[in-house]
Amino acid sequence: MANSKDSKDQIFQFILGPVQGFVAQARRTRDFWAGSFILSWLSSVAIAAIQKQGGEIQFPVPDAAYMRNLSGTANPQDPWPQQGSIPNRFMATTAKVPADFHPEWVSQAVQAAWAALAQAVWAGDLPHLAGTPTEAIWQRQVGNFWEISWVLSDGNQPSLIDQRKNWRSPVLPQEPGHKCMVMDGWQELSGINATSMAAVNGFWGALAASGKPGIATDLGEAGRDPEYGEGMLSIENSLSGPTPLSDPYEPNDDIRWVNGSLLGTRSPLLWRPGNSRYRIVTATLSKAKDPADVYRVKIPARRGITVNVTQLEGDVVLSALKPKAKKITRPGKNLIVRSNRPYPKTEGIVVRNLKKKPQAIWLALTPSKRQSGNDAAYRLKLVRR
Repeated sequence: MANSKDSKDQIFQFILGPVQGFVAQARRTRDFWAGSFILSWLSSVAIAAIQKQGGEIQFPVPDAAYMRNLSGTANPQDPWPQQGSIPNRFMATTAKVPADFHPEWVSQAVQAAWAALAQAVWAGDLPHLAGTPTEAIWQRQVGNFWEISWVLSDGNQPSLIDQRKNWRSPVLPQEPGHKCMVMDGWQELSGINATSMAAVNGFWGALAASGKPGIATDLGEAGRDPEYGEGMLSIENSLSGPTPLSDPYEPNDDIRWVNGSLLGTRSPLLWRPGNSRYRIVTATLSKAKDPADVYRVKIPARRGITVNVTQLEGDVVLSALKPKAKKITRPGKNLIVRSNRPYPKTEGIVVRNLKKKPQAIWLALTPSKRQSGNDAAYRLKLVRR
């Protein structure tokens, strides 16, 4: 690697990996989030180590509140970090990099942070396995997990880090025994050498039943994950538990799901002439999994409807669209009326049919741009005028 002691234009570049393999091994949305957050956190540790030596970060510009939380100097108004905001690759520079700048200290800081995180997990959930093959596997894998590359060069040579990355200097230790089914190529923690699923399942079953704070937290109650409803389930509890109520209006994330163009059949009308004078529906939205609810409503000739939406959680927008609308995003002239009041105020609209025959319109519920969380819940009440 290029290594210059000229203090004028030294550029330090750093990269942490493997990124794709680490994140891609996630099985749930929460695991994708956790993997991304850990990578961002370790990169921020490297940035802090550079700044401590007098370096100035050129790219990316780290979020000041994020870095203050990292160092324990956060202000009361600083938001608590909830997502990774620093990529794993960055470049640091300053007009005068100290002659005694030590790039290896940056790598050591990252490895120390990673080891501290691993030790916290071990101390919380696995201390009873001290002195067993599991501990030896744990220590070996923690110490050899990350590939760290860096260059210190004269001037701005952005391609130099790519050349360094292609130089495969670390030699990973051989992983013996039964391999993990989640993290391909790594020995799983039971330490079982022969491929015996009964023995492997026995190890993990005992660990899941240990009641440790970080073990089996994704199982939820009654065998069903309360947030995601998927993943590792207790089959016995799932079969004996109550069947979730079916929603005849799902899938209804957009008009094409409701009008029959995608599924071949139209979704049932939420309300039509001849039904009772009003209709009440309680439902939820999720930015990640169910970002919109669209309902089809038929308004009688020369009559109208009033629609009120009570915001139970989150912040929702209520829109009414003309019969010719094809999608709820950017409806343009097909938008009849919209209500977008901040939580917890009630959304409300009035729609009139001035024609001589009944008209079917679309009602759309979507998360407001003001909403900060993932989930929203609402109660819709439609009343004939």
